[in-house]
Amino acid sequence: SYFNAQLQKLIDELPSSDVDPHKERACLNECERIVQSYLSAFSTLEYDRNQYLNEIRSHNQLVSSQLNELKETGAHLTNSIHDINNELNDKNISNLSEIKLHLVINKRFESLLATLEKHDIQDDTLLEAQFYSSLSNFVEDFFNKKSRRLKIHDIISSIDYHYTLEETGEVVTKAQSGGTTATISAFVLSILLKRIIPHYISLSFPIIVDEIGTLDSYNTDAAIKQIADHGFSIFCATPQFSPSVSMKVGRWI
Repeated sequence: SYFNAQLQKLIDELPSSDVDPHKERACLNECERIVQSYLSAFSTLEYDRNQYLNEIRSHNQLVSSQLNELKETGAHLTNSIHDINNELNDKNISNLSEIKLHLVINKRFESLLATLEKHDIQDDTLLEAQFYSSLSNFVEDFFNKKSRRLKIHDIISSIDYHYTLEETGEVVTKAQSGGTTATISAFVLSILLKRIIPHYISLSFPIIVDEIGTLDSYNTDAAIKQIADHGFSIFCATPQFSPSVSMKVGRWI
């Protein structure tokens, strides 16, 4: 009776497809058949465990490589902005000592990257279900359903520029003047266009610079040269007639 009770406890706690948990056992032979069934099932336990751990490692390697792509995306954005800022600051614009594009990443993408940094998925243990749930929700909301790709513009909340006033060192986040704003915009556009247009293509693209007369002579030269060198046809407007601007730009009304 004791043995039978212990065997029933095992059957209840560890169900097997080969054992009927409701069948009454009339003799020890029937008990022995059940014991042999469990012995057979557990004879490959070590092998099955190793296979299971190998499958977890394979799964983790796959997930890790895919998550590394997300990490690289975040790094690519940061590096691209850094490179553009370096190119921007090769130029001298009016009284601005430093111009920087300011990138704001989608909060959910930032949160996901922060979560990834906290987890090590190189070993043979599975991460908690909450991690996969948050990752699944992010993929569902941000990845294209057909191409299964992440679009960069979907994870960028905003991008604008800040600049530092040379005289005071003050960091300003709003436009200073029409001429300065247009010149900075032209510089940014020219740098971006240079990155996407093959070297064998010549581009002519109109751009209107308003209030260029508010710039000093040095920066007027820099703005016109930068704009012309990178594929723009420049059209300028000034608050009042400026002989120097008229001479540098060409035809005028």
